[in-house]
Amino acid sequence: MAIEYNTDGPVEIAPGVYHLGVADSEHGWANIPYLVVEGEHAALIDPGSAGPSSSSPCCAR
Repeated sequence: MAIEYNTDGPVEIAPGVYHLGVADSEHGWANIPYLVVEGEHAALIDPGSAGPSSSSPCCAR
């Protein structure tokens, strides 16, 4: 069974944790921010964008 991903709005991936990211497959990148909500408090976590080269070492010599 295939799982369809909602690209029209936030996706709750765990209680109070929302994936807000969008993908641009035409250009090969994605934004991957998350919103964590607990009661009246919230935190936005944005680890940066991911692209095809994101699996390569960041500190190559």
